[in-house]
Amino acid sequence: MRVVVGTINGLVKVVDVEKGAVAGKWGIQREEYELDAHCWGRELSEGRELLLARKDGSIVGLNVEEGLCVTRLWDYKDYLPENTAGDMSRVCGMEYDGTDVNGKLIVCTRNGSVLILDASSAGEEGEGEPVESLPILISSHSFEVKGGKHIEKMRKFDNVVAAGGKEFDLALRDATTLAKKWEARNVKDDFLQMRVPVHIKDLQFLGEPDKLVTCTAHHQVRVYDVRAQRRPVMDISNGEYPFNAITSVTQGKYSDATKYIVVASNTVGDMTSFDLRKAGVVAGGYKGHTGSVRSICRVGADEDSIASCGLDRYLIVHGASSRVIQKKIFLKQRLNFVEKLPDKPTQSNGVDVEGRSDGKQSPKNENREDADELDEEWQEMEVVQEIVSKKRKKKASSSGSAKDEKKSKRSRKASSSSSSKRS
Repeated sequence: MRVVVGTINGLVKVVDVEKGAVAGKWGIQREEYELDAHCWGRELSEGRELLLARKDGSIVGLNVEEGLCVTRLWDYKDYLPENTAGDMSRVCGMEYDGTDVNGKLIVCTRNGSVLILDASSAGEEGEGEPVESLPILISSHSFEVKGGKHIEKMRKFDNVVAAGGKEFDLALRDATTLAKKWEARNVKDDFLQMRVPVHIKDLQFLGEPDKLVTCTAHHQVRVYDVRAQRRPVMDISNGEYPFNAITSVTQGKYSDATKYIVVASNTVGDMTSFDLRKAGVVAGGYKGHTGSVRSICRVGADEDSIASCGLDRYLIVHGASSRVIQKKIFLKQRLNFVEKLPDKPTQSNGVDVEGRSDGKQSPKNENREDADELDEEWQEMEVVQEIVSKKRKKKASSSGSAKDEKKSKRSRKASSSSSSKRS
């Protein structure tokens, strides 16, 4: 089982969870290379492209299976409004749409600008460090975010795009035209007749485009059903610290548990599981983190485990149903996201471990054959253990005789001294 983690200073690491070690690393540690968003891109000859949005306004494409080399480098800043500057130009969500032949990339910034880019035109795959290129803009839209507000997260499911943020309640748009489909209403005023603030930090779809769950900076978990009403159908308040991330999990024998079991993490390292069937009753907690947890994802062959990471520099894998720590790995840098990585191909039906079916041998297999030949040569050589053993015996006998001589000298001296005293 392998996962990809990103750090807040721009590094990307591939971690082998079973071995508890880093299998690959890419990147340069710079403040402006902080990773803001990520998504899986186009299919490559080996594996899949990982797209990363950085703080400096660029999008990098990585081929994770081939040593984390850079495949493409995009620059989209010229398409943003002129008054966009600073943190408002940073990417808060990025999704790849591969339904078309060329593929499209949906990019959403904190100020509400949504860009639909032609994924095939942005940069070219090649060796070495590519030059920044300006992708072709298919269309641009806006979520109409006004002063003092910004978007924190954008996600896509099928043909629906959902977004939410600070004083910007949950909104659904069409993924092709970004036309308005549905907008949420805030909950009713509190007992003091004061407006309840809105600050969505993360959101997830619950298996279908009509059901969503969000977590807020005011320690709330809210469930929305688009077909039922605009206000949340469930509003859960837990603890006193802001939530950072949320995901749905699979527990036990229930294959559809992703529709009603969610796990949310906050800024002090607490991870809490909620059962939405029982009006949001707390099902349990996941221990191990000591700092803010930034990202959670489902991992494992049956997605029966969850991986989490954060500012305490630890990657922790828990059992989804048992909530027991299965692996805890220290990764040196503060972590920003974790994503499941497909396993490498195994040998089957005439295809070798490297995924080649053309009969050609990979360099790794050639090295193995050379090592086997050297082993055979060493086995055919004559054994010289008898000569070495004779030398060792001679040394042992000589050292033993020297010790005997010393003992005899000591006994003679002792006897001579005793006889002189008697006389």
